[in-house]
Order: sequence, then structure tokens, then C-alpha cells
Amino acid sequence: MRWITKKNQDLFDTFTAQVQLKMIGDKDCFSAEKEKITYVASRVSGPAYKNIRCWVTPVVEGEEGGFKSWQEIPEMLRRIYGVADKHAAAEKFNPSIEILMFRSVDNRDESLR
Repeated sequence: MRWITKKNQDLFDTFTAQVQLKMIGDKDCFSAEKEKITYVASRVSGPAYKNIRCWVTPVVEGEEGGFKSWQEIPEMLRRIYGVADKHAAAEKFNPSIEILMFRSVDNRDESLR
């Protein structure tokens, strides 16, 4: 699996922001979640689309097993490709990780004394 580079991460963040703005600004253009999912999926291309196609196809064909909401698409892509700055992401999602790391180091130091 290839991790997203910093440049690609910026492009991805812009993409997700633009999709969110579209969904907020044009919410009356989409009468059903299926239309939102189809729209967002249509904005994804290349290898990224190939990675989500198996969740898009059931939605388009009206079958079970696909995305339930448009928000799942950028979230799935984020999970597939990772993030550019893993350390910053870890701190953002769980700031206590750093505290736990320091505690474990402190505990090791005490055991050596």
C-alpha cells in the first residue's frame, strides 16, 4: 500500500472540503442519499475509484452492501491510503498516546534504578 504524500494529502483535504461544501450548498439538488453517493463517487477517479467501486456498484444497482452515506467515501479513501503525517494524525486523534509513551519510558527508567 502506498501512503499519501504531503502534496497528495493537501489535494485530498481540498477534495473533501469541496465535496462537503457541495453537499451543504447544493443539498436541494440531491433528493436521496443514493444521488449524493453517486455524485461524490463520480468525483473520484483512477486507482482511487477502483478501490471504492465495489461499494459504489451496489448503490447504483439498488442492491445491499454498498455505501450508506456519501461521507463514507472520503473516510474509506482515507483508511485505504493513510495520511501523510502519521505522527500528527495520531496526536490529533489520540493526544493521550504521547502521554502513555512518556509514562512507559518513565516506568522503564524506574525499574533500572
